[in-house]
Amino acid sequence: MRDDTRAAHERVDAVYRSCDIAGPHGLGLFLSDHLRAFSALSLTEGAGYAQAQELRAEYRHALEADLAALGLPLPEAREPLRVTGVPALYIFLGSRRGAQMMHRHWSASAWGEARSAGRFLSLDPRNADWRRLCLGLSARPGQGPEADHMVAQVNAIFGLFDPRSASVPKGRHD
Repeated sequence: MRDDTRAAHERVDAVYRSCDIAGPHGLGLFLSDHLRAFSALSLTEGAGYAQAQELRAEYRHALEADLAALGLPLPEAREPLRVTGVPALYIFLGSRRGAQMMHRHWSASAWGEARSAGRFLSLDPRNADWRRLCLGLSARPGQGPEADHMVAQVNAIFGLFDPRSASVPKGRHD
């Protein structure tokens, strides 16, 4: 999975490098984009569904609280993307790896309102869940229709992320 989604993952990482999460504007772009992407996922029943639903709700709650702490409105919705649970879990749990690294930078350098908007970055990293997911994926065939379908869904989810299109308003909302 990792090799087949590397290009999409690297694209997302590259666009997030331009977000200075230490300040309110860059953090707002990052958080708003994540909320837009996660909210767009329409999860279908099957393997991983319940855990993916739980994580999406947890992440959305934290992201909404962080945007409120920044005084920013919720972002406009994206078109829904129907995905199964396992590809969604790959993104949800994988995002915790990146958030852990960003948390270190944010906690050391955040200023202004960004200082009070760290709920999403501070969520439990769920390392055991990530290891279980990776172990389960490694036990599945790496080739074939099921693998191709999962890779296509993960790449489609990565396609939802782009903070440059998040257009966070500069002013506070009431």
